[in-house]
Amino acid sequence: MMHHSAFKQGSLNGLCGPYGIANALSLLFPGRLSLQDAGALAHGVAHSLPCGFHTVLSEGTDRQQMERMLAAALDWTRARGWPGWTYKAAHPASGLTAEEFWGRLAADLTPGTAALIGFGDHDRSDTPYEPHWTCIESITDAAIHLRDSDEYDVVLRSATAVRPESGWEIEDCFLLAQDRAAGAGSEGL
Repeated sequence: MMHHSAFKQGSLNGLCGPYGIANALSLLFPGRLSLQDAGALAHGVAHSLPCGFHTVLSEGTDRQQMERMLAAALDWTRARGWPGWTYKAAHPASGLTAEEFWGRLAADLTPGTAALIGFGDHDRSDTPYEPHWTCIESITDAAIHLRDSDEYDVVLRSATAVRPESGWEIEDCFLLAQDRAAGAGSEGL
């Protein structure tokens, strides 16, 4: 897989969610999102939240806010005449292990799809991992390769967890897909 540069959030720490969306769309539609448009999209979806842009900037986003931002991103792309796309929740199920989660997600990441992952806290404080939204570029047997807006490029699968496992907690997942039906683009897959 050819690696393209990720859109970066810079020092705007709370914007990993909006920039994760921009990076996911850049995987779905290669070459369609310029650096300027990625910034406009990220700021636009952050402004779509009732809590306000400055709250997103300082506190980041949760699952419900990501759902609202994905809907705003869908509206943003529709208004610009992009091809249709859809999204659905694919959060880790209770009782699933991290290895099982990554195995299932790897099978879902076919051409024309992208995944947004919301990582939570690591169960230890002496790690470089902190709550963060990121976009999955590919998954191998050992690692997750990211198109990330911050500093993470590759994360070992063994460093991640679905609670009660120990590791960087996989809290949320949204699967985005190009819409195969002409003219559609609703949120359900």
